[in-house]
Amino acid sequence: MSPAQPLRGKDAPASVVSIGSAESSAAATASHDYDRRARGDNARIPGPLHLGRAAIGLIDYTPSAITALLAVQAVLMFAAGWATQIAAGIGGGETVFGPHRLIVAAAALLFPTTAMLQRSFEPRAHSLMALWGMRLVAPLAVAELVSIAAFAVLFRSLPLADSEAALLHWVGSWFLFAYAANGVVSSGVELVVRHSEAQGQLAKRVVVYGGGTHGRRFIEALARHPINYLRVEAFFDDRERGVPSHIASVSYAGSSDELITFVQRQQIDEVFIALPWSADNRILDILRKFRHLPVPIRLAPDSTIVRAQSGGNPDIAVPLAPIIRQPPLSPWGLFVKGLADRFVSAGGLLVASPLLAAIAVAVRVTSPGPVLFRQPRLGFNNRPFAVYKFRTMRVAADGEDALKQARRSDPRLTPLGAVLRRWSLDELPQLFNVLKGEMSLVGPRPHPIWRQAGDLWDHGGNEPLDGIIHEYASRHRVKPGITGWAQVSGYRGETATVERMRQRVEHDLFYIDHWSLWFDFKILLLTLLTVFKTKDAY
Repeated sequence: MSPAQPLRGKDAPASVVSIGSAESSAAATASHDYDRRARGDNARIPGPLHLGRAAIGLIDYTPSAITALLAVQAVLMFAAGWATQIAAGIGGGETVFGPHRLIVAAAALLFPTTAMLQRSFEPRAHSLMALWGMRLVAPLAVAELVSIAAFAVLFRSLPLADSEAALLHWVGSWFLFAYAANGVVSSGVELVVRHSEAQGQLAKRVVVYGGGTHGRRFIEALARHPINYLRVEAFFDDRERGVPSHIASVSYAGSSDELITFVQRQQIDEVFIALPWSADNRILDILRKFRHLPVPIRLAPDSTIVRAQSGGNPDIAVPLAPIIRQPPLSPWGLFVKGLADRFVSAGGLLVASPLLAAIAVAVRVTSPGPVLFRQPRLGFNNRPFAVYKFRTMRVAADGEDALKQARRSDPRLTPLGAVLRRWSLDELPQLFNVLKGEMSLVGPRPHPIWRQAGDLWDHGGNEPLDGIIHEYASRHRVKPGITGWAQVSGYRGETATVERMRQRVEHDLFYIDHWSLWFDFKILLLTLLTVFKTKDAY
């Protein structure tokens, strides 16, 4: 694959820099947005793009919203079962933990579990009627039937009801009441979400790469038929000329380099590439350049390929905008990993609080200076944050000295600091970083903000690390961790050579590409063993 061609300044093709009329501007656009389906000057310029309501797809509920909704529905399931038991005269005189009450509790727990396994909320329902169908009926039915069957097996000598009629009356009324209550709640939540979407309160913030014909068609289509859950913040293009300053009130904000910086600083949710779908080489070049970004990347609609109808009336055309690069962790992966991080870090801080206090006193008494060492590090999406560590070195004379890696017999180390670093006890305050959401328990280790190779190696020179290790910035697609796959694989401590740093980065990328909760658990276990075996921590 050929590298991306320079398209700026004097190195740009003549068709890009010679802008004397609308026709030459269109020619520049065609040159940049090369489409192998349309060769020659007589190629037909595509007409306006029409976006339908399903062009991009509804925004799915967030994992936290689904979890909260299922928790409410589980409570309603339990309340409906208990109330109908009392009304049917079943389980009278039992304690709260009686056998009949346990049936209801088991069903209340089974309902959200079954709904999750069935993926009742994915994809999001396009109509309220769909919420009252099998998305709700199946989890309710499975929860009731399984809990009743378990009761029959575990309590064989105990009748479930005084008569078959009473049993049927209770089970039927329990199902109907739970169905009605949960259906109303689901519909209410959906109506609130739709109202918020209509007001633009839940809109995804997106940017568009491409200011040529396809970018203009896409942005103008959004302006004609606004999709309330998408808000285009800016568009970008690598040409300095031939690109308008605005397209339908959306401002031109610079080149692809500026797009990367914009995404990192402005909390952008998605990136759209507005190039012809057949311009595959150009699209691959752009994807390669955007490989460090931790957000979904879509192809903007190229042509209308589906025409939907609703209620007998033709609807606006519906093109597709496929996601061509997903972030490394899914929304559910991020949610579960975040919950585990905060739960374990909070528990760890509570259990280790006496040790933390003892180390803090020892650091304070044995050498002058602060107890904690705070240093800017690069975190998720290349954003800096202050990492916490127990101070293990004498106070640095300047900031540059603090950037240097610790080495064996490093004169900057205090006697206590050498011990803390040997057993990784200086890292314990990073549990506060995890609790704040800046770090994870497991992930690529956060490095100091090394601007150039000379900050890392004595004879590294002025070349950026990205120029030496091309995937270095890809480590920042996930949150940094207290420990990681590289650390338990023998790459803990000083990275004295380029090859050692390259191996560390490769292990970090392997972790990102193969993440799972089990992988995190495995790394945490191996970390406990590595602390006692490694000789590279100093």
